[in-house]
Parts: sequence; C-alpha cells; structure tokens
Amino acid sequence: MPIHIVSLPTAAQAPALSYEYLRATEALVSTDHGTATLVQLPQRLTDKNVWVVLPVNSLSWHAVALPKGIGPNSPRLRSVLNSLLEDRLLDDPAQMHLAMGKSSFTDQATADMYWVGACDKAWLQAHLNAIKSAGMVVSRIVPEFAPTHGETRVHVVGRVDQPLLVATGQRVGGVMCLPFNNAALALLPRACVGDEPVAQAVQLTFAEPAVAGLVERLLPGDIRPENRHARWLAATGAGWELAQFDLACTSRARTFKRVWEAGVEMLQSRRWRFARWAMAVLLGIHVAGLNALAWQEKSALHAQRLSIQSMLVQTFPHVKVVVDAPLQMQRELAALEQSKGGASAFGLDAALNAIGAAGLPDQTLNSIEMANGEIKLKGLALASQELSGLSAQLSEQGFAMVAEGDVLRIKPLNQKGVAP
Repeated sequence: MPIHIVSLPTAAQAPALSYEYLRATEALVSTDHGTATLVQLPQRLTDKNVWVVLPVNSLSWHAVALPKGIGPNSPRLRSVLNSLLEDRLLDDPAQMHLAMGKSSFTDQATADMYWVGACDKAWLQAHLNAIKSAGMVVSRIVPEFAPTHGETRVHVVGRVDQPLLVATGQRVGGVMCLPFNNAALALLPRACVGDEPVAQAVQLTFAEPAVAGLVERLLPGDIRPENRHARWLAATGAGWELAQFDLACTSRARTFKRVWEAGVEMLQSRRWRFARWAMAVLLGIHVAGLNALAWQEKSALHAQRLSIQSMLVQTFPHVKVVVDAPLQMQRELAALEQSKGGASAFGLDAALNAIGAAGLPDQTLNSIEMANGEIKLKGLALASQELSGLSAQLSEQGFAMVAEGDVLRIKPLNQKGVAP
C-alpha cells in the first residue's frame, strides 16, 4: 500500500512550523514530497495514516545489558532502563522517551545486549499530539538512522551551512552524530579503525547532494550520492518501532496494529496479488463444492420423502392427501390393528397399562370412552401431584394427558412429541 512519511523538525512544536513529508508507492518509489504546515498536510497526503521519522540529531543511542529475569517484554523494563541509563543521560530518564531496539550485536560476548534510543519526551509528545489534532494517525515511529552491525558507514547530511557527520555501526557506539568539520573527521579514524589514515577509515561514505561538494573538498576517496527520501523509505522497512511504553497504548494494541498492517498489505500490495488470486479461486471452488453437496443432500431428502409417500399411498389406497406421511402411516396402522382386534402400541390397553404402572391408589372408573384415537377416563379423583406423576408416566409411554375435572383425556403423541 502507499507510504506517507512525515519527518519531525528538531524545533519545538509551533502552529506555523513546517514539516517535511514524502509520498511513495508500495514499490518504494517517491511520488511527491515537500514541506507543509500541519494544517496543510491532510490535503497533501491521501491517507491519514502516516509514518513518523525522527531526525538523527534528536536521538541518542545506548547499548545496555539487561539483568537476568528482564526481557524486552517485561513489565519492569522501563524502570530497569531508567536505572541503567541514569548516569549516561544529561537529563532525568523520567523526562526522556526511551525505546527498546533490536539487538545488532554480532559477537557472542554481547549477545544479550540491546540498543536503546532516547529523546526528549515533551518535544516528541507535542509533535505527536499536533499531528493527531490535525486529523492524522501515527502508524509507526522510526529513526532516520539506527545502529547497524558490520562495517561502519559514514554519512554527511543536512544543509551546506549546517552539515552533519553521521557514522553508524557497533564500533562507533551505534550512531555517532557530529557537526561536519575537521575536528569531527579527526575523531572518526580513532572511532572506526584505530590509527589508520582518514582516507582508509571512510571508504564507505555517503553524501546528500546539497553537501556533496563540501565533502569532496574535505574527504578524499569515492563519495557515493545519497537521497534523503530514499533513506526515509529504507527506515520504514528496517523493522524499528519507537512507539513504546507510554506512547503505545497496550501490547495488545501494538499487536493488533501489526496484524492490521500485515492484513492491509496483503489485501493491497502488488506483491501479494497472485496470492489473492489463488485465495479467490480456492474460495470459489469451496463455495461451488458446498453448493453441489447441499444440492445432492436436498435431492436425496426429496427422494426419500417421495418414497415414504409412495409407500403410504400404496399400502393404504384410501389416503388421498399426504401431509405428514410418517404420522399418517402410524395412525393408519393403529386403526388397522384396532379393527383386527390386535393390541396397539397406542391403544386402550397400552394407555391402561401406563396408568397402572404409575402406582396410583385404587380408583373406580365411572366410564371409559374411545373415539378418534382419544381415550376419556371418567371418575378418577386425583391430587395435583398424582396428576403430574401420571402425566410424566404417560409421556414416557408415548401419550399426552389433559385433566378436566374428573375426566382424563389421553391421546398418543406423534413422532415429534406433540399430541395430534
């Protein structure tokens, strides 16, 4: 998806302050850049989600070794960092924003050490609040320069009147930022390669176009051009995240943000277009298969219903209208058994046996009537508890009972457990 970057100025936040911005495609190709106030930025940027880049001279980097039992996700990490950096920072650690970086150490002796970035909390918070008030959302905070492992790299950035010498690497303390002059160059060989000459110490030198002529006069050797905007884009893919501790709501929110960003990239990025096509094809095949299976099941059920209806009509030709074939079959069989004098599972004898199994006190029936599959027993004077027990007993035997005074009306239940 497109990338929108806002670089914070080192000055304190003010309404008329200008911010550098950059718009780029998902292929990291710059499409627009410039400077604008926060009031103008929402019109310059097509997406309200922005990446914030912290300039190199606003951050200091410190290598720390965490004590045992404390890890990057420990709830006590912030207090431990305050103690470890208390003697290294000029200001009170409580007034600084600290961010735990990834480890860039390569040797075994420093495998448990991490880089920690520090900047003025009030300065950063003021800029972030202003960006939020302008209607934009900070997706991630990344450093313009971050510690690297391997060979030391030297960059000369800034304007002609204020050039900066930036060296990155483990041997220069992560990130070293000094004004670009002869005094800074005199420190560079000792920091990088001991007592070797300057020309051998700065073989990997990058310079922005604005200061390239100045660098060529002060430094011998091959000077490689560097674009500030390309450096910002590279910072977005370096994996650093400085929105931590009080700038990050919760670990769950940060996890959700990473998952959301990954999902949006998968849905919009050109790199995932073939995967999206494959998923769409698989989803289409899956839906088609489910529809075919549902059609087969529906056809089989319909054929089964037709078979049952045909069996009912063939067995009992006088049945002209089929509404509920199993229930009608059950009724016809019960009527046939009664007409032949046989015992029916839902006949009078079955009902009387169920009443006898209920264990009621001896009662004298005044009359017994049976018509249309319903049995009426008159003369039973039962208490409410006895009626409840009898109803439950009859229900287990497949009958439904309704008490109307001293008359009990008993009907057989259908297959759904409901009296017809």
